Amino acid sequence: MESNIEGLETPSHCIADFSLVPIGSRDVSFAREIADVQLLLQKCHLKHKMTPTGTTVGKANICGKG
Repeated sequence: MESNIEGLETPSHCIADFSLVPIGSRDVSFAREIADVQLLLQKCHLKHKMTPTGTTVGKANICGKG
């Protein structure tokens, strides 16, 4: 199926929640990867909140600001 994204408007705000799951790694810690994601979100000036189970990206008020 082909999708047509022309004419789609960008929403005024968007919220996404994601978690990192290491696949194929014998290392139980992936703190470095989480830190890399946090740095990327900061560089992109995206409002975000990191929780014990994932990361939420979206409106300013999810971070207790704005």
